[in-house]
Amino acid sequence: MLLRWLHTTWTYLLRLVFGAALLLLLFGGIAFGLLQLEATRSWLVDRLERDYRTAFRSELDVGSLRGTLPFRASLDEVTVTHARTDGAAGADTLLSVERVDVTLDPWSLLSNRLSITGFSVQGPRLRLLTDSTGAYTWAQALAPARPDTAAAIRTAEREGDPAPETTSRSWFHNIRIIAPEVSITGGSVYVDRLHGAAGRAGLPQPLEIGELQASFFLELTERQRFWDIRSLSMQVGELQAGDVALSGQVYNDNRFLEFNGFTLRLGDSELELSGEVEGVDLYAGQLARQFREAHYDLNLGSSRLVLDDFRELSPVSPRWDAPSISACTRRDASTPFGWMNSVLAWARVS
Repeated sequence: MLLRWLHTTWTYLLRLVFGAALLLLLFGGIAFGLLQLEATRSWLVDRLERDYRTAFRSELDVGSLRGTLPFRASLDEVTVTHARTDGAAGADTLLSVERVDVTLDPWSLLSNRLSITGFSVQGPRLRLLTDSTGAYTWAQALAPARPDTAAAIRTAEREGDPAPETTSRSWFHNIRIIAPEVSITGGSVYVDRLHGAAGRAGLPQPLEIGELQASFFLELTERQRFWDIRSLSMQVGELQAGDVALSGQVYNDNRFLEFNGFTLRLGDSELELSGEVEGVDLYAGQLARQFREAHYDLNLGSSRLVLDDFRELSPVSPRWDAPSISACTRRDASTPFGWMNSVLAWARVS
């Protein structure tokens, strides 16, 4: 009797599990099929553009959405525009991208999160334009559309508390990127005016940066940002020294901006940067003010520094006769460009 009861119970249990699995497979297949419909993709594009408008003071436009959703997505002809600051009609295009291929975590969408595990960007064109006050319009474009709402979300998530009930949630308020492989190919940057130390250098204005290629690991969460650059190269204006190449690691949270093994190569020269900047949060806004008021503890060194490689960066464009400096290092805890300013001054005097 007992064995018969166990057999009957086990049979019903197996049927129940098998039936639940079939139902799950059926509904999963239906959901997967719906995601491949053009109507569903159009709704997702509308949702993406609407959430962007809710989060920022600029407009996002996506030409088309393709791919095997919810695992992979390809966005074509992506643009970010911002209302012109000169009072004229229309908008300035701040960013345009030929194609973005994204690998998604499908489970994150169930909790209204957008979790990206990898992506590649083809043909990005970034434009840094200035307004009448001399500030870059990107600062306005990425300003929160509702500052109080965005601040409430950031504060709640930093402290591990649930977001306020009155807060409007969107993917852009809760985006999370942990991407082991990010690539950028065929990129370009246009800067109509340079400011500060960069503006005093001998670079042409407007400045055009082309042939931008990059490969890196990227982690972007509300609490921290980590950027492990395997390779990044670009052609800056018409520098005779050749392309600029970068590699190294950058970390940032709500207090520190850290550099580890950060290396810049220009021509035959190589500069190495490590250390930290206290008082800089890249997500907090007013970056120029943060950098002015921050405390710097940096080590800047070079195993080989060919002064003539930096000749075009000097405001007076001298011809430096000293061929190179080897194995130099300097720590400056008060200003971010103190070491470079002293080298340029020494070179001009020499």
